[in-house]
Amino acid sequence: MTTQSLAKRLSDLQPHIIPNNDSTDYMLKYCMEKDLDAMAVVNVSILKRQVELWKRAMPSVWPHYAIKCNPHPVIVRTLHELGCGFDAASPNEVEKALSVGSTISSIIYANPQKQAVNIKKVYELGVDTFTFDSEMELIKMIENTPEGKIGQFVLRILPVNTGAHQNFGSKFGASKKESERLLKLAQRLAQTHKNFTIAGFSFHVGTGCPFGEAYVKAIQECTRLCSLAQELGFAPKLIDIGGGFITQEALLHLKDHESIPSFNFMDIGAAIEKQLIEARKVFGEDMKAISEPGRFFASNCVKLVTRVYGRRIMFDDNEPDVIEQMPKVDEEESLTESDMMIRQNKIEHVKYYVGEGMYGYFNNIMFDHVLPNMRFFRNEFPLDEQDCEKHISYIFGPTCDSMDCILEGKQIPLLEIGDFIVVECFGAYTWAGATEFNGIAVTQMVTVVEPEDA
Repeated sequence: MTTQSLAKRLSDLQPHIIPNNDSTDYMLKYCMEKDLDAMAVVNVSILKRQVELWKRAMPSVWPHYAIKCNPHPVIVRTLHELGCGFDAASPNEVEKALSVGSTISSIIYANPQKQAVNIKKVYELGVDTFTFDSEMELIKMIENTPEGKIGQFVLRILPVNTGAHQNFGSKFGASKKESERLLKLAQRLAQTHKNFTIAGFSFHVGTGCPFGEAYVKAIQECTRLCSLAQELGFAPKLIDIGGGFITQEALLHLKDHESIPSFNFMDIGAAIEKQLIEARKVFGEDMKAISEPGRFFASNCVKLVTRVYGRRIMFDDNEPDVIEQMPKVDEEESLTESDMMIRQNKIEHVKYYVGEGMYGYFNNIMFDHVLPNMRFFRNEFPLDEQDCEKHISYIFGPTCDSMDCILEGKQIPLLEIGDFIVVECFGAYTWAGATEFNGIAVTQMVTVVEPEDA
């Protein structure tokens, strides 16, 4: 185990040391100094703390980071340095893992439905562990396993009634009966095809699952299927408990998060560890347990700031004209927003234009059931939302698309040109889906580290 600090291990990435562990203050000053309309930071110290938390909660489960969640090179590299493996779902993601020094044995190709050409490519890259959940996929993997290779096939099962905020069962996962049939079919195919084995079982309970019992039941089903697989001549040694783990902070971004019961990650981990002890009685003491966390690692370590560069106050045109009833500001006709507010023209709503939007980091509004939890700053000071007059507001991104709206019809303080919006814990499924639509570059991400890890 290396004794070098995290910053020294990542020295080629040139992480900035943030004073007082305050990345918000650092970002706001950086934006003002560089005259930026948007920027993000990835705090590698937070990544380190999340990995340490995982190891405390589930010491026997080796996390394989789901690269799709945020494939930014800094995140992938840091998690490799911290001892994580990787869950890849495309040849490109396999290459990303290998590029940071990951070993072949540290990568699982966890896409249950794959193009034949991608199966061949992944084998060429050296990875031989694949998930599947259907007859056609099993046959496809067998047919595309190169001569001399033994495919390590992992059956993905379908957990039921998990209570997760987002369920994945509509797309992936074999039911109990289907799983039994697939194992028996695999036995039959193995009689004529000696190029594969059933290496284990995987599942995904869904995103934002607060119930340890959901994982327990899924592990129990994996254990039951392991007994059947052993009867059929296989020797599974792997349980992949999938992803779906979320932090309390990132939970605040999910729509209807109030409906999710409170949970304790350590308690969930304890329930999983206890059930894995039981599973080893069937799988054997050499059983390996892995997981595929994405947002658990990527969420908290990224923070986004964007600046207000445009504002339109929309006054109520149907309100009776009160100008004649009010003292005049001057002898000329009032044409400015400030004068109209002084004369008590009613504000119907306010439209803001900022440097980040739906085609950038906020694509997760569309794809990840997110309603961003925003904070507002003037210079480097937070606006006191309790004392501010609030108005119905709409916040638009920088593109010409009218659908590029990141906040719609919500009451927020009246912002000025140059004010900032800060979104914390915003690393999951944000940068990963950002585009350069309208020729607008993807917002840069600056690497930062806290003093204790420097």
